[in-house]
Formats: sequence, C-alpha cells, structure tokens
Amino acid sequence: MRHFLVLLLTLGLVGFAPAPVPKPNKVLDLPALAGSWQLSRYLRGDKDSLLGRNMRISIQNNTCTFFVTDPGQAERKGSTYVMKVDPTAKPPMFSWFSQDGKTRQFVGTYKADRNKLIIVFVVANLDDSRPTDFDKLGPLDYLMELTRLPGS
Repeated sequence: MRHFLVLLLTLGLVGFAPAPVPKPNKVLDLPALAGSWQLSRYLRGDKDSLLGRNMRISIQNNTCTFFVTDPGQAERKGSTYVMKVDPTAKPPMFSWFSQDGKTRQFVGTYKADRNKLIIVFVVANLDDSRPTDFDKLGPLDYLMELTRLPGS
C-alpha cells in the first residue's frame, strides 16, 4: 500500500508539472538570410520605388548585391554592399557598407522568416538612428518586402 501511495503521489506531481516555456521565434542571422530574394514591394516614404522594374537581391556570405531588370531590358547588376546584421538587437538590425567595408551607407531593421524578408532602412547618418516601424514610414525611410526565390 505504501508503494502504491508513493507511486500515486509521484505521478500526481509529474502530471501537474508546469508546461515547458516555448522557445521564442529564432531571428535569422546572416547565413540564414543567404540566397536570392525577389522584391515584391519597394517604397520610399509612401512612394513606389520599383517603378515597373523587376528587382532581386542576392545575399551571399557577407555581401548583398542588387539586380535590376528595367522593362524590355536584360537584367543588370546594380549595387553591391558588405552586409552586417545583429539578430540579437531588438528589433534585429543591419547595416550595408561600401564594398571596402569601411563606409556605412544604409542602416535599418529587419524581420524575416524562412521565405519572407521585410526591411526598413535609411541612408546612414552620424547618430546611427534606424527606423524601426514597418507600418509607418517617415519621408526618408525605405521599405522592401522580399520573397525568397525557389531553390535559394
């Protein structure tokens, strides 16, 4: 009888143990962002910046290269930046630097999952301020919504 009570008490305690705390969503770091991304939306303030062009971004290692296709034209390589991210920042932040990695060109924040990337950014300035609102852009803020291309 005593063993039965011990077993019953043990099962009762285990049965009412608190549920494990769910792990927070993992923020994608630079290796996880690698691949080709198609721009589906590109705004500066409230104005469309795609202007009928097709644009994609390729993120490889620590570089981010833009490719642009104007209507009726072949795809051409655009700007390339050295990209640095800090997925531990709240919200996660990134910077695009000149190709030599010394001059910061743009700063911003991002949110991403495996197949969608949204970034909001501005031209870098001395005080390192970054936009963090993905829904309300200032007149100098840029917003890009990207979808990962299949196979990348």
